[in-house]
Amino acid sequence: MSLPTRPAIAAPGASPHCTKLSLALRRWKRRTFGFIVSVAVLFEALGRAEPTVAPRRTSGTTADFSAAVNWDFARLPKLDAWRNTAAVIRRTMAQWYPPEIPGHIIENASRESLRGFFGNPSKSPASDWSIVYLASHQSRHGRWQFLNEPAESWADILAGIQCPAKGGRFLVLDVCFAEAADRDALFHGTGASGILLGAAHSEEAHEINFQLRFPIDAARRFPAEARWLRDALGQKWDARISFLGFVWLRAFLATPEAPRSTEDWNGFFRLCENLAREFRGGRGAALATTVHFVGRPAVTLH
Repeated sequence: MSLPTRPAIAAPGASPHCTKLSLALRRWKRRTFGFIVSVAVLFEALGRAEPTVAPRRTSGTTADFSAAVNWDFARLPKLDAWRNTAAVIRRTMAQWYPPEIPGHIIENASRESLRGFFGNPSKSPASDWSIVYLASHQSRHGRWQFLNEPAESWADILAGIQCPAKGGRFLVLDVCFAEAADRDALFHGTGASGILLGAAHSEEAHEINFQLRFPIDAARRFPAEARWLRDALGQKWDARISFLGFVWLRAFLATPEAPRSTEDWNGFFRLCENLAREFRGGRGAALATTVHFVGRPAVTLH
């Protein structure tokens, strides 16, 4: 059984033609308005979103990653965020240079273990690129803090160790007062061609906590970084990373292609410097440090 249709109510004196035209015009206006609103919402979302750059994988290039991290201190603050940073850098390297990233990882090492650690990179199969990450407490005078032994300078730790210069090896020194460390001893004892320093002479290193909202809501301000960290470190991640690790990750996500040359790596480290400097200019500046990359001094011939 069909129901009778309800006739359209026309304005007094309006013709049927004008009534149909008015209804069609109203429908067109509603559709047009809905489309404009949808486009506006889309552009607003795009404006808020922080794109995630998926770095392209590099074939035919090898890399390794080693780390020495003292984090489980009893009388000093524990450095869990720095332990997380080692995992972050290793995973970024694995995304850049698959299928695997070999290397040697030591934690809470004694002086002798640390000396042995620096012999391993030179004994391992040669890679095109090698990153060595170092983290611990360090004094204002550049003395590396062990868990159960007196602090020592790098000149004492690396005494008698001489590594030939290797163009593709870089140190990442993620410690308080990083620039106070003996760079000459580090260059000669590790053979590195450059060192990424995580703090100036007078600066203490800090961490970024993605669970806190003060002094900065990192999860909201840096959604791409937060998403990558959750995916890479899993549900057990405690939401903490060192400031230098955070800067490294930001530079990684902004670098579409893996570094293939020394010039590429130099550009990457300069980007780390710039991102750290940019961070110091905004909210959360108290967490920032001066990130600085230094190259191996040129050999002067007499």
